[in-house]
Amino acid sequence: MMKLKAVLFDLDGTLVDSAQSIGDVLNQMRLERNLNCLEIQKYREWVSLGANSLIENSLEIPASDTDLYLRDFRRRYEAKKNTIADIFPHVEQTLIELKVLGVDLGICSNKPIYLCKKVLGDLNLDGYFSCVVGGGSASSSKPSREPVDLALSMLGHSHCDALLVGDSTVDQGASKNSGLPFIFFSGGYDDGVDSSQVTAMIHSMGDLLPLAKREGWI
Repeated sequence: MMKLKAVLFDLDGTLVDSAQSIGDVLNQMRLERNLNCLEIQKYREWVSLGANSLIENSLEIPASDTDLYLRDFRRRYEAKKNTIADIFPHVEQTLIELKVLGVDLGICSNKPIYLCKKVLGDLNLDGYFSCVVGGGSASSSKPSREPVDLALSMLGHSHCDALLVGDSTVDQGASKNSGLPFIFFSGGYDDGVDSSQVTAMIHSMGDLLPLAKREGWI
């Protein structure tokens, strides 16, 4: 039976409801292009598709034009401060309890690492994580196993001692490719996760500790 020593978390849609901040920036960019603002739910549907698709869909531009707009978006997003309201319910208490139990925590995201650190810092969550792996940290992004392998190496733990918590198909793919148990957070930006192929599903981050205790992982 696994004894849990490390938990890797996706960031957007798992710990942080970043769609509001992302939508605010993109809606301003839409207005500058004489386009109407979109509901935040649309951005929730697009966040997990990756940055290029998010920009292409949000600004209604050809895929060939996304690089310039993506740089502009990231510059604006970096300047916008995330607020405590962006944290999903029960996240911080769960992180505290895991740390008290001696479990090491890491971030495994496709968001550029400097933006991961910016968001964590804005929300005062950075102190809980012993490693942050983001876009550009490894040669390939999720669903490749490389970010997972890198994060576990940085934490000093093996795959048999850890699990991955995420909300999207790229998280599920990374979990499958690395052989890590996948805990599906259904309260995030689910873009078609196959719930029949997950280790477990949680509807709230407050469900993670009770699940781990029931399974005998901690």
